[in-house]
Amino acid sequence: MTTLPTLPTAPTSTWTPAAPTRDEVRTALVVALRALAEHEFGFNGHVTARDVDAGTYWANPFGVPLALVEPDDLVRLDDDGHDVENPRGHRVNGFAGNLAIHRARPDAAAVVHLHTAHGFAWSSLDRPLEPVTTDAALVTGLQALHPRFGEAGVAPADALGADAKLLLQRTHGFITLGRSVDEAAFYLIAAERAAHANLLLRDEPGRTVVAPETAARWTLTPELAEQHFAPYRARALAALGGAR
Repeated sequence: MTTLPTLPTAPTSTWTPAAPTRDEVRTALVVALRALAEHEFGFNGHVTARDVDAGTYWANPFGVPLALVEPDDLVRLDDDGHDVENPRGHRVNGFAGNLAIHRARPDAAAVVHLHTAHGFAWSSLDRPLEPVTTDAALVTGLQALHPRFGEAGVAPADALGADAKLLLQRTHGFITLGRSVDEAAFYLIAAERAAHANLLLRDEPGRTVVAPETAARWTLTPELAEQHFAPYRARALAALGGAR
């Protein structure tokens, strides 16, 4: 099992987003799915968001391209994975893993797991991301490792611990979480960029890493993650409005 090296401590934050309405949760989820599709993150995976009704969650459907998801495509499920609302009769895959994280982490209003190319490649190495650039440093202080994906032992929700925002699952890519959909979505974008940089520089003889004190300054807070996602949100919202 690989252990995490000494990395900057994740910044603390007392910020809490305003409680959204159900329509706001659904819209945020659709917008995030479409924004993530722009990064070609739509091969497989699931994005879930906690509903205003305690114990129920919205999820993207299996078989609908992320770039084409509409609010009525979303499925609301209960704590047992049963449909509560499913206007178009879609199927949802992989909900159990996200549900476990929602249950384990009160701050997990949203959980994102998509099969990104660089994240999956990096996860096979069973090692943490390093702050090889300042952009990579956005998330290196927020990560945890799950070295036994698919095997009996520590569950992903347990491997996350109480504070990590990004979980590296050995051979199975990234999971991110946040107190809002926008926050969780941007962590995945940042993690995928970090994985790409780490893969590009892995065997370079002149490779270096950002100093811990600099990395700490670059580490995302929930507020910053939302702010960084805002341009993606605006573009996806404009496209969604035009599609109606």
